[in-house]
Parts: sequence; C-alpha cells; structure tokens
Amino acid sequence: HLLNVKTQQKAGAEMPFDVKLKEIGATLRERAKSLFEQQCYEKLGTLLFRLDDLKLLDDLIAPSLNHRNIIDEIKTLIGGYVKQVRVGVDSNWSSRDYRALNENICDLKEMEKHLKAYP
Repeated sequence: HLLNVKTQQKAGAEMPFDVKLKEIGATLRERAKSLFEQQCYEKLGTLLFRLDDLKLLDDLIAPSLNHRNIIDEIKTLIGGYVKQVRVGVDSNWSSRDYRALNENICDLKEMEKHLKAYP
C-alpha cells in the first residue's frame, strides 16, 4: 500500500521511484516552459489545475517532497512569461510594430481564456 511506503523504508535506502519523484519539480517546470513556448495555454491551464495533486506524493520519499514549493515555482515561472508578453505589448505599441502588437494581444487573450482561474 502506497501510504505505508514510509514505514517500510530502511534508513538510507532508496525506493524504486525516488529519483523520478525527486525530479518531478524540474520536470514540471520544463513542461510548463515548453507549453508556454508552444502557446498551448489550454494544456497549461490543465497542468495548473492538477498541480495540487502533487500533495499525494509528499510523503513517498525522504526527505519529503514539498509540493507547495513546486507549485509556487511553476506559478512564478508562468507569471514571468505573462509579464514578458505584457512588456512586449508596451514595447510594440511604442515602436508602432502593429503586427507584433496584435500577436501579443492575441496571446494575452488566449492566456486570459485558459489561465484566468489561477492566481
């Protein structure tokens, strides 16, 4: 039973999926980055929605996985990308690059559509 894994671990002994579980934060950050770069905002919204499920993994490894840190890192990463697009809007408006401005505005609309439910 997965909930009893902690009691079955021997001191210092790694369990079969420890390496994968320890890398989950980096893996999810890379996935979020990739989805953002590919403008897959719907999938990014799904990823954000499912992040809280990471709490189920917290006690499966030692030291404990801190799912709150992973969630905060991913939300900060996504927030940085959104800010970058907003800066692009200002920059393209100032330089009168209306084609790029239109692309930025369309991106922001899609982001709002799929990501507005996540602070």
